[in-house]
Amino acid sequence: MGPLQAVLVGVPDPAPFTLHGRSYRFASAPGVLEDLAWYEQWLLAEATAGVVLTVLDSPERTTRTGILRAVGRAAEAVRAGGCTDILLVLVGHGLQVPDQDDDEPDGMDEVFAATDGPVLDDEFAAIWAGLPPHARVVALADTCSSDSIAIAGQSQPERHILVNREGPFRLSLAAARQGQDAYPVRVPHGGTDRGVMSYALQLAWEGLEGDHTTYLRWFDEAARLVSGMSNQVPVLRYIGPDRSLLDSVPLR
Repeated sequence: MGPLQAVLVGVPDPAPFTLHGRSYRFASAPGVLEDLAWYEQWLLAEATAGVVLTVLDSPERTTRTGILRAVGRAAEAVRAGGCTDILLVLVGHGLQVPDQDDDEPDGMDEVFAATDGPVLDDEFAAIWAGLPPHARVVALADTCSSDSIAIAGQSQPERHILVNREGPFRLSLAAARQGQDAYPVRVPHGGTDRGVMSYALQLAWEGLEGDHTTYLRWFDEAARLVSGMSNQVPVLRYIGPDRSLLDSVPLR
């Protein structure tokens, strides 16, 4: 299977930008970098086949171009052979904007706020479209409106599983429905406010003894914890020809 290609992106302070004639501004979210540090620690401890890790956590690296290039390099490594799996972590600010190419049933595109502007769900989808059918993409997205931001797909109920579809396999564990805010939570012992979803994923992993859990069980436990900390609704999306990725042990 080869090493996992992992791209971790954290943007606590995106600059304001204008898109389709509307301006967007963002509050600072310093806990983003603490969340990203946990994902990095988790990867290095648990990726049994090894990991090629790219961490984008500074304004110079978290531009639109920097993010798309890093994800594109991970996809190219899969196309070149020697590895099949990509993990993409997005932590920061997300939003919805009016769709411009009529590919969204609800008329809205999901957006991740890079340091210098928007990265649309369409741009991630275009990268995945070039992957071979055996490739496996897992996205962990902790932003507002994160729903299908990293894998693309129409709005559906909280859990949406499609099988008997052409690859690549795509799995997304997202913090909030389309159009819904994602919230921070104050962690014990005076820590920085963390993203509710990221903190819940950490607690769920530790509580479930991750070596023996599946992506689906991990999500379900994290979603249960989120419900006790906020009113946001985490969303699982899965697209693939069978359930093998969904029912596998994370990072295995």
